[in-house]
Amino acid sequence: MKPIYIAIGANLSNPKDRLIGLPSVLERKGIHVTAASSLWRNPAWPEGMGYPDYLNGVLEVNFDGTAVALLELLLKLEAEAGRKRSERNAPRPLDLDILDFRDEHHQSPDLILPHPRLHDRAFVLLPLAEIAPHWRHPKFGKSALELLAQLPLSSMGKMQFETSLSV
Repeated sequence: MKPIYIAIGANLSNPKDRLIGLPSVLERKGIHVTAASSLWRNPAWPEGMGYPDYLNGVLEVNFDGTAVALLELLLKLEAEAGRKRSERNAPRPLDLDILDFRDEHHQSPDLILPHPRLHDRAFVLLPLAEIAPHWRHPKFGKSALELLAQLPLSSMGKMQFETSLSV
């Protein structure tokens, strides 16, 4: 069975501890974490808003259910962590995005797979390349490393290694 990749991030409410503890929380919900990237610090976007830096990473998981069922579980975990979906790009205590669900293509109002912006985001591609350098984008056919190499250097310049995650 092909793996599933989830982007994880947070910039409120002690994000480092929250993300370090996330694999065990997911396990209790039936989401088996098989690999975890390091956590990477990067500025909140859009820059200049004064929001705290984000910590971001990627998890490789297995889940015995559909992409929609996984999304529902992830949204529930975000809400339990205190996330309020108000304005776009607002700070958040937890952000969980399905990047790729076993190479499936899916499009609905609530879920687009693969994630429609993953190929443009260094804060996603760097940790994805760390744990799955040979993963290939289901739509573009390029590996995480190839997609990362296509990004402007300025998109990676402010990212800093924060800590390792363990599973």
